[in-house]
This record gives sequence, structure tokens and C-alpha cells, in this order.
Amino acid sequence: MRRMILNTLKNLGIIKNRDIQPFNELPRDRFLKAIRHPWVRRKLMYVSMEQDEEGSHYHGILNTLANDCVGPSPLLIGGASDPDVNTNIEDKWVQFCQETGLGASIRLLRREAARTGIGIGIPYPMVNTEHEVKLGLRVISADKLQNPPGKGALERVWEGIEYNENWEPVRIYLDTGEEYDVKDIILWWKNKYANLICGIPECSPALCIFPSVKRYLDSIIRSAEFRSAIPMAIKLDPTVWGKEDAEGMPSGKWEYEPGMVPTLPPGTTLEGLSYSGTTAEDAEALDAMVGAAARCINMPVNLATGNSRQYNMASSQVDFGPWKNTIGIDREDFAPVVHRMVRLWYQAGSLTKGYFQDKTMRFVDEEGLNYTLSYSQVFNHPDPQKISNSTATDLQTGAMTLVRYYTERGRNPRREIQREADLLGIEYSDMCKILMLGRTSASSGLIMSEETEEETDEPSDREEQDSVENSRKRKKLS
Repeated sequence: MRRMILNTLKNLGIIKNRDIQPFNELPRDRFLKAIRHPWVRRKLMYVSMEQDEEGSHYHGILNTLANDCVGPSPLLIGGASDPDVNTNIEDKWVQFCQETGLGASIRLLRREAARTGIGIGIPYPMVNTEHEVKLGLRVISADKLQNPPGKGALERVWEGIEYNENWEPVRIYLDTGEEYDVKDIILWWKNKYANLICGIPECSPALCIFPSVKRYLDSIIRSAEFRSAIPMAIKLDPTVWGKEDAEGMPSGKWEYEPGMVPTLPPGTTLEGLSYSGTTAEDAEALDAMVGAAARCINMPVNLATGNSRQYNMASSQVDFGPWKNTIGIDREDFAPVVHRMVRLWYQAGSLTKGYFQDKTMRFVDEEGLNYTLSYSQVFNHPDPQKISNSTATDLQTGAMTLVRYYTERGRNPRREIQREADLLGIEYSDMCKILMLGRTSASSGLIMSEETEEETDEPSDREEQDSVENSRKRKKLS
């Protein structure tokens, strides 16, 4: 067993001749090999935390990633065969997220995973809440992980995380002496590289760029302060003062006596260093550096810098397309965390008397807890006319359904139609008929237009056939 562990660590590039390779001997030009070393990962984590505290651009990138991935809070769309059961589960989940602040905790966990490489959430019983299910989520930073005394790589304990024979995390250790089994908590990181047993900051390749951004901004500010801090000096008019008047030129300080009117000597003016502010080259260089760093997570530069002055609607749509795909993939990767919290919430709610309806409990026992996750839309087109026209066309042609339309906007289609029916004072089935009638009338209009075109084409075809037959008859008679 000892030999197998040593060989595994040696293949990972961590152990060299059965000794941990010193940090200063790691090849600096090979990032993927260097990040396997625990000291390198720890250093990257500290640099990422430092840039988060001092760099506004890096801070904003992490906030945007977490906010777009999670949104206000994930919503549940029930999949039970009884609509009342779905309504009960959906309402209880929304109320639970709002009263316990679960959405903020999940966003913070996603942000910590991007900042430090590892997201840790500890479920705990809440006290300061009025909700029936007193379940909270405490987010812990990865810098709190620490190996316990007497345990190290030979015991498969690496940076405060213990692994099994398949290098799957089974237990974590904190610097406070606390220990938690992974099955009882939430431990998540984004797998960006192969042959890594734990995560690293998601913008690690860009951590060498953000210090340059900070130094660049500091140099611009110091230059502006230097230019604006220089006092104004007396400039001599060359038409009045010539080279031969060197002895008579005023020099030194011009002191005013009491009661004297402040004026300048003849042929002189007050001038200072010219300063025109930040140039366009400075702004372009800043955008280039921040954009290169944001490419680590496929974030467009206008979203990373918060400036879209050089973009129009078409170019921004092109840039936001890959970002939407990235967020969609990231939500699927992060889904195990949300599913875990949903399971914990339902287990705690089922043990709370009267929290769920009896029919809901029976359906879940028979069919299971069936649901799908729904998130808010990442980006909406700013032109409402284009949105309405494209949506109407897609619904009429069948390219878009109401389920997809409401789900992409973080809404429940069944609930939205039910609320609309209640607002109009009609039954749910009548509201469905109205929607179907609207689609039928639109599709019938398209069919009628096509039939009209065919009917208009038929007479012309007949006329052509008659003209051909008449020409043949004329030829025979002749």
C-alpha cells in the first residue's frame, strides 16, 4: 500500500526521489505541473484572495460569475402527476429560500469555489429564523483547511482533505480542530484540469495579469497627481523679454506687500503643466489586460470591465452568446450542490409536522421527489418590440413552447397560466383553450395564405395549357 501511494504521488509530479520537491525547484514555465504541488496551490489561493480584496476588476469578475450562475435563487418546477403536489413543493421551497437566505449562501459558495478553488458548505440548524425548517448553510473558505497533526500524504491527507483509495474526498479537517465527513457536508470544485485531486482558483492563469492592471492604474493616478500638484509658474513673454535682458529678468519669488493689488510683472503670465486626463491608449490597454484575464472563464470584456461604449447591439449579442453557453454549462456542473440542498430541505421538512400536505407526502413516497431546476435568464434583449415579435413568431411556428419560454426566464409555466386564469376569473382549462385558439388562428392564417397563393397559381397554369393546345390546333389546320 505504501509503495502504491508513493508511486501515485510520484506520477503526479509531487514526490521526487521519495521527497517533496522544493517549491523553488518547480519549473515556472509549466503551469499544469506546478499547480499539482500543494505549496503552489496554496500560494495561488492567497494571491487570488489578495486580488479579490484589492482589485476591483477581479472582484467584479467573481461577483458576476456567481450571480449569473446561481441568480437570486434556484427555483423548483414540480414533476408530480398531481398539480396540487407540485404547487405545495414549489411554494414551500420559495418560502424557505426567502426566509433563510439560502440563495445568498449558495451564491457565496459558488464565489468561494471560484476564488479559492474549493467551495465548502456546512449545513447547520438555524436559530434566528421564523421558518418552520430551520436549516442553514455556513460557507467556509478553503484557507481554513489544514492537515491534522500526524497525518500527511502517506495517509492520503492532502491540504486538509482526506481521500480514499480512489482519491475521492471522504473527510475534511479545519484549522479550528473541526472535522466533517464529506457525506454530511457540501464539498465542490470545478474540474478544469485532469490529474488534479482538488480544485484551484478558476482564474489562476490570469493572476499574473491583475497585479499588472493594478500597477498600471496606480501609475496613471500618480501621473495625474504629479501633473496637478505642480504649482503654476511665471512664464516670460519672449516678445517682451529677450536674451539680452537676462540681467533684468525677474527671478525668485514675487512677494506682495500689504495693500498691494495682486498683479504680475509686465510681460509675464501664470502657467502650469498641461494635463488632458486618461488617453484612449490607456483605456484600450486596460481593456486588453482585463479582457485577457476574463477569457479564463469565457467572460466578455465589456462585462468584465463594466463598459460597453465601443459596442453596439449586434456585437454585444455575439459576445454574450458564448457567455450564455458558459453559464449554462456551469449551472449543470454546479447542480449537485443545489440538488443536495433540496434533498436536505425535504428531509427536514418531512420531519416537521404539518409542513407538507399529506397528499404531497404520499405522492413523494410512491413516485419520489420529481422536479427540475429553473434559473433566471442571464441576459435580456433591451428592445421590447423585437422581443415580442420574435417570441410571437416562435410560439406560432412551434419553434418555442410556453414551457421553454417560462423556464428560461426562471418562471413556472403551469403557475403563470394559473395566475393569469385567476386574474381573469376563468378556469385553468378555459385559459389553456384560449392559448390553443390563439395558436390555431395564427397557424390557420398561415395555411389560408398558402392556399390562396396556390389558387392564384392554378388559373395561370390552366391558361398556359390552353394556349399550348390552341397553338397545336393552329399548326394542324395550317
